[in-house]
Amino acid sequence: MSFWDNITLKDMPRYFIDQSEEEGMDYATMYLREEEVDLTGSREIEEDRAEDIEDIYKTRSWNWLGEEGKRIQKVLTGIDEENEMEAPKAWEKYLEKALTFPFIAKVLGYQDRGPLQYGDKVSVKKISLLDDHYGIIVEVRRGHKKYDHPLSDLEVINRDSPNYQPIKDYSVWFANR
Repeated sequence: MSFWDNITLKDMPRYFIDQSEEEGMDYATMYLREEEVDLTGSREIEEDRAEDIEDIYKTRSWNWLGEEGKRIQKVLTGIDEENEMEAPKAWEKYLEKALTFPFIAKVLGYQDRGPLQYGDKVSVKKISLLDDHYGIIVEVRRGHKKYDHPLSDLEVINRDSPNYQPIKDYSVWFANR
């Protein structure tokens, strides 16, 4: 097992990195037999290689999810992953622009308590707040009653709605963050 140097990593075609990520392969490592290798001097500084791999990871860390991952990555481009609230804030900003309110959704996931249960249809009115544990909270109505509910526990009923994919992408990100 050997590692690609940072010069090769920088020149590596992005489609190869994307394909490797989607297939769960390590694009930074190569497996060659001894007779396939000619020893030469190093072209890199180890710190540069680690930095280059980190740069690639930051721009492609969600690509293992295919097209969905690429959409998620676009939302998260340029955020500081060390700051736990930066990604949820990026999603909130993106969804405020992408979504059209109101829309009809159904409650997903088991609800151990509370007035809303799995399968309930609700009208989503607006983004209410951002919670560090539950993520984006939206105002929903069922009948004449108003509730706050995590967006990640909702699915847009109309799959042809322009709201469907952004909310699905957010939910996938939230479950895998």
